[in-house]
Amino acid sequence: MQFCDATVLTTVSIDIQALADESETTLVGHDAQAAAKVDSSVDSTRSKLVRWTLIVGEYGLVQIAVQLTGAIAGFIIVRSLPKPEYALYAVANSGLSMFNVLADTGISPALRSIGGEVHDDRQCLSELVVTATQLRHAFSAIAFLISFPVMVWMLLSNGATILQTVVLCMATLAACWPLLTATVLKETALLLGNYRKVQVAEFATSAVRLMCVLGMAAWLTSLLGVAFAGIGNWVQWLIYHRRANEEVDKVAVTNRAYRKRILAISMPMLPNVLFYCFQGQITFVLLTLFGTTTSVADIAALGRLATLLSVFGAVFHSVLAPRFSRCQDTRQLPRMYLGLASIVGLSLLPMVVLAMLFPQVLLWILGDAYAGMERECLLIIVAGCLTQFGGAILWLNFSRAWIRIYGYINVLVILVAQVVSIIAFDVGTVRGVIYLSIVSAIVPLPIYLADAWLGMRASGKMINNYLT
Repeated sequence: MQFCDATVLTTVSIDIQALADESETTLVGHDAQAAAKVDSSVDSTRSKLVRWTLIVGEYGLVQIAVQLTGAIAGFIIVRSLPKPEYALYAVANSGLSMFNVLADTGISPALRSIGGEVHDDRQCLSELVVTATQLRHAFSAIAFLISFPVMVWMLLSNGATILQTVVLCMATLAACWPLLTATVLKETALLLGNYRKVQVAEFATSAVRLMCVLGMAAWLTSLLGVAFAGIGNWVQWLIYHRRANEEVDKVAVTNRAYRKRILAISMPMLPNVLFYCFQGQITFVLLTLFGTTTSVADIAALGRLATLLSVFGAVFHSVLAPRFSRCQDTRQLPRMYLGLASIVGLSLLPMVVLAMLFPQVLLWILGDAYAGMERECLLIIVAGCLTQFGGAILWLNFSRAWIRIYGYINVLVILVAQVVSIIAFDVGTVRGVIYLSIVSAIVPLPIYLADAWLGMRASGKMINNYLT
């Protein structure tokens, strides 16, 4: 949140002996003005607090509904599909995520960073959006060539027939395509503070998917699961596309200067993007190589529990983080950064306590096929919380383009940690790959925080100087 600090400085330089009565009157007048300004500042701060509390509260309630419907659909799929079939669904779903990340390749962070400067200029914002959309479509070809061969290999290695593999790949590509445009339009809506539009799109997406899953629960297959996700993505695209003219001019031309700036921000992220794409697949890859199809299904099902953490993540990324991105007052950045990071940590802690004390409750959601995995349940929640916290910190850094150290050593640090983890843990088991995930989530945190400190210093304000 951005607070207004009122500082009233009154200087009276007069001859008291000669102008005593006038001086007294002047001082009283200045005191009254100072008090009025302070009261006005307090009222302004209070009104902003109330307004943002209502925004976050409303968005949070909608996100609870969105994430609840999405979680219910996911858990129905987990409970309905046999483990071999669910493993294929999980692989296809991970391929969808990999394609979307590769097609973005840092475009969304660049859009947030540049958009924070021009969000109040419709023409400039329109050109930025058109440029970002064209770049996403251009990157999609590379994304396809990288992600789909990996997905094909994992599908075939986990028991899919050639026909199943081809059909699942086609369904996954159809599910990916609308996100190329929808993701850019969503970022634009968030930059402009159009949270209600995002709420409608996200709730419609999850609601349509849930209705499809409920309607076909008795006949669910991995293919139908991917197809229903695709239907939801197309609904999202339709909502954003139909109302895009409210925010930008879709006929705007590509801006070469914005293209250059987007690439300047996104290209240094490319090694990390490529790395994180495969990082997201590493558990499936390791279990495909050293484990079993059942292990792939187990880790994917346990990962579904992490969706319970996504309510806060969605509110943070959609409401709080864009506020940080738009902040142009460098004096406010350290306080906002520390405040948002603290909110993330405190909000995730109760979930760890729940998994520690009542893991059976969480495992019951997955069904009898996943009973007896209490230890793995706690570990997956810890891994999920650490990932959420690191992702939130990284999101804040991306929104300000604070990635000086990240772009150089982040991949190397995590790779070294993962090599050590592969040697130390049995990565052919579910527990072993979760341990690897926990280590991978912890080691980059110092890099993120160092980048934030350097970014604040470059903005002209160090944390220690600000606090003192």
